[in-house]
Amino acid sequence: MAKVKREINTVDSNSQEVLAIQQNTADFYVKNGLIPKPLKAASFIDLSLSQGK
Repeated sequence: MAKVKREINTVDSNSQEVLAIQQNTADFYVKNGLIPKPLKAASFIDLSLSQGK
């Protein structure tokens, strides 16, 4: 049996990187018609985990 490669699931502590990744995801969803209008990641992302809270 082949070993399963596990994904990294640690909390990213860089808030700007977290926002950038989530903004790219939101932009992808708009571009592909999955959501009707653009969103700003800062309006729907909870950064408390990345800030150690």
